[in-house]
Amino acid sequence: MTIARTTPRARAGFTLVELLVIVAVIGILTRFATSRMLGESFRLATQARQVATTLAASQRLAVSLQNDVRVTFDAAQRRLEVHEDRDNDGVRDGGERVRFWPLDENMLLDKGGAPDLNLQAGGAAATAIAFTGNLLVFHRDGSAGESGAVFVRSAKEPATTTHVRAVEIVRVGGRPYSWVVTQAGTWERAQ
Repeated sequence: MTIARTTPRARAGFTLVELLVIVAVIGILTRFATSRMLGESFRLATQARQVATTLAASQRLAVSLQNDVRVTFDAAQRRLEVHEDRDNDGVRDGGERVRFWPLDENMLLDKGGAPDLNLQAGGAAATAIAFTGNLLVFHRDGSAGESGAVFVRSAKEPATTTHVRAVEIVRVGGRPYSWVVTQAGTWERAQ
């Protein structure tokens, strides 16, 4: 008596269980990658809003105190310094308050690969801080000493155009405007 051996047929594809496992693994990996990217994007947007808020508060402070308020952008220390110049002499005297607003961890004052932001004053410089001497002065009438912009980017992401935000100050009104780079590589005002 001979026992017939049967050979297993060659499979033509994946089983349903194998496909479900592959889809689940891809979904988990995509979720981690997306949450990391979106998380950093949200942190960058929040940081740019905080810089804009600090500048707006400095402008209002100059109006309410009726003296100059000097904001220095310190890229090396990653902070903004707000000096209430009570005698409008441009010097930090004893009795004049100076406050420091540090950037969040992994945030930089850096332009990265962002395109030029066309300001009313003729366009931003190729630096992260487009103010003379990294200094912006708000006067008691609310105007700014000059127009310019400051750029904020995440140190965790490559210095590409999509990972940069800008805060622009227009000299006449002294009001800050936030800008974001679109997918097309152009600037548009942030909401």
